[in-house]
Formats: sequence, C-alpha cells, structure tokens
Amino acid sequence: MRKLSFPKIMAAIMFIALMSAFVAAGTGLPFIGVALALAALSFVPMPKGVAMMAITYPTDCDALPGTHYCDECDDPELGRIRGIALIDKDFAFTDPTSYTEWFNGIAAGSIIIIPFTRGSFSGTHKEGTGYGDQATKYMGTDYELTFFDPNYATNRDFYNALKRYQKYKVAFKTETKVHITDKVCQVLPLAPVADDITSEVVWEVKCKWSSQNEPSPYTSPDGIFVCFEQS
Repeated sequence: MRKLSFPKIMAAIMFIALMSAFVAAGTGLPFIGVALALAALSFVPMPKGVAMMAITYPTDCDALPGTHYCDECDDPELGRIRGIALIDKDFAFTDPTSYTEWFNGIAAGSIIIIPFTRGSFSGTHKEGTGYGDQATKYMGTDYELTFFDPNYATNRDFYNALKRYQKYKVAFKTETKVHITDKVCQVLPLAPVADDITSEVVWEVKCKWSSQNEPSPYTSPDGIFVCFEQS
C-alpha cells in the first residue's frame, strides 16, 4: 500500500471535494454520493504504465487572433478597381510589395496584367445550421469581382481562352493597394453591345470564387500596372 504524506492527503481531499461539487452541480446527483464514489475510485490501483486521464476544456474558441487597429489620422483607401492581375495558382510571393517579384512573375508568364480598368468587388456570406445556442454558423463567402476592359477587338482570343481555364487567382488594384485573393477564380468575359450610338463596346469580365478569407491588401509597387509587351 502506498504511503501518503499529510500534504498529499489534504490535496487529494480538496481535489475530491471540488470535483464532487462540479459533478453534482452538472448532473444533479447528491454531493455525498459523488464524493464517496470519487474517494473509492482513488484507491483503485491503475495498471502499470497507465495514467489517470486528465479532463481539459478548450479555452481559445472565442479568442480573436489579433487586435483591432485604430488611427484617427489614417488615410482612407479610395475605391474603383483600377487594374487587374491574374496570378497563376503555382506562383507564390515572398514579398507582394516587391517590384522585382512582380516583374519576374510577369516576365515568366505567371502573372498577367490588365492595367487600365474600372469595376467593383463584393461578396455574399454563406450561413449554415448552427448548434446549441447558435442559430447559424459562417460557412464561407461567395465573392464576385466585375471589371471593364476598354481594349476590345484585339483581346477576343485572350478572353475566349481565359474563360476555359481555372488556374488563376485574381488581384485587383485600388488607389494605393493591390488586393490578392487566396483561391482560384472562374473568369467569365462578355462584350455586350448597348442600343446607343455613343456607347463603347468593352469587355465586361466577372471573376467568381469562394473562400473564408477576404483578399489581402498590400502596398502596390510602382510600375506594375502598366502596359507590358511580352515576347
């Protein structure tokens, strides 16, 4: 039989008392009965090499991974999708603010730049059935980006081919930021013609994808959203 010191005995009694109160409160069983059962269990010898299971509870389910940033003097970012980059899914940036990395990706054919556009970006959140006290839970977001490309006739073959590929992530430029998505998108180009003799025929291109993450904004390097000629 094991010999226990007085401090260990007191610690065991306190532990049994606390666990008994916890179990009794959660199950409605009488405190004395629970305490006697735990006390008896404490004298049952465990097989050699087997330890008593510890009860743990998750503590970070409701914890945010970061803190909210606040600056009354922060400059606002102005809108309009002013340029588009189509990034091959196998291309990875080390530093998305680096002109050299962008230039190398363009030169290798891994990045396609459509430099002068206008357009908008939005998304629709998806909700699923929740559990417990939660009526619904977040299931991701369906994103849609629409841009207009004024270079019409000469880009017919380009857009015909592009709509058959699903290998590009889209990035879009606002005033000073380039926003990079984390999922491959479906590109759907169309060149509608309006009943207006003063209207322009331009490409209207929709990019669609689903993700649980918003696009990541980075400072746009100068000299990237310009016309490149690739040989």
